Amino acid sequence: MLYHLDRELGSRGIEHAGRVLRSVLHALRNRITPQESVQFMSQLPMALKALYVDGWKMSTLHKSVRNIDELADEVIMESGRTAWRDFSNKAEVLLAIRAVMKVLSAFVAPGEFSDLASILPAGLRTEVRSWGDLRSPLAVQE
Repeated sequence: MLYHLDRELGSRGIEHAGRVLRSVLHALRNRITPQESVQFMSQLPMALKALYVDGWKMSTLHKSVRNIDELADEVIMESGRTAWRDFSNKAEVLLAIRAVMKVLSAFVAPGEFSDLASILPAGLRTEVRSWGDLRSPLAVQE
């Protein structure tokens, strides 16, 4: 899976793909309800579930984001000190979010993205629903 994500991200290396995957998953996880998180996560392979829950405090109130730019800001924040290596600008972060969701679309039912969209603010709904339409490179091989 990381190899496919690496290709989607422009072949910058598996370590880069892993950091981006972690940052995007944690940014999303921390912005949706625990119930929706569990539903989303249940469809992922075990290794991705482990990455998803790493450091998760379910009792912490989730922070709302109003639009895709704010989600991109959260991805940068989740990247921490490696953000400067992983992303050169916000456009690159937005492309990374879509790349992660494209690869995850092999595991997550398109309807799950609609479920996510329904609990997010209006400024994110169209983007999140579009994730269900992305074609995963993994899906072609399965």
